[in-house]
Amino acid sequence: MGVCQLPRFWWKAITRSAGFLDEEYPEFSHGLDKSVVETLELDAESTLRYLREATPPYLDFEAWILAALGRDPDWRCVNAWNDFNYNRQHYRPRKLVETYGDIGFPVDCVITSAVILNCLQDWQLFFKRDLPGFSSRIGPLISSLDYGPLNLRHLPRMWLTSLLRAKDNLDRDSIIAEDEERDDGLLAAIGTNTELFRCFIADNMPDYLALEDWVANQAGGKINADKASAWNAEIAPPGVGNAILGNKKPPADSPVDRQNLADWDRAYAAVFKRP
Repeated sequence: MGVCQLPRFWWKAITRSAGFLDEEYPEFSHGLDKSVVETLELDAESTLRYLREATPPYLDFEAWILAALGRDPDWRCVNAWNDFNYNRQHYRPRKLVETYGDIGFPVDCVITSAVILNCLQDWQLFFKRDLPGFSSRIGPLISSLDYGPLNLRHLPRMWLTSLLRAKDNLDRDSIIAEDEERDDGLLAAIGTNTELFRCFIADNMPDYLALEDWVANQAGGKINADKASAWNAEIAPPGVGNAILGNKKPPADSPVDRQNLADWDRAYAAVFKRP
């Protein structure tokens, strides 16, 4: 359906039902989760009841939404919602202090992008709390669309994939040819190679910000803006995802979208022990 926040809301709700969601993460926040439900004109109580009781795969959840509505969503509202999410900023001092603390940023950090800060907070908390105790193999549940302060798409996914590989925790069936092609393309854009990248990960087991520091050093201290823009356009062409206007359904069938769905299906099967 191409609706921002909807997959995250789904995953939090069903993993809370299974007892896997960290207690600090609300299954239904009164911020983005409440807003995405309202954007789709859904009843919050019945939506949560369905997710808790049925714990459905993601595409089943989208099908349930369309059946509950009896029609398509108002795509004009969805597009406005997506645009809000892409451009949202954190301004509240208490929220910034909490988020900077989890990430490891100084209090005078100037980054306020909610997209970057929320992702970094997830990744840094995962690195500190969860990664050390892993004993099984999992896939990298970070999208190739995601990026950090260096604004390089796919770098966070490559970081997590490499960490899991170094710890022998990577579900290798989750890595497809397109993933490895993106690895090569990104490394060429930043002026390094697979061997150096993997050696750095294996020798240092860095958190995400430490990896970005290393990448910047490999690029001579500064990422070439033209190369970064060209690389990002390969992953998400300009105008797709953050400049959609009017009452048209957002595009949601790119190679990365299909990769995301495959990742979510694998994670769902692992958590709920279903084929």
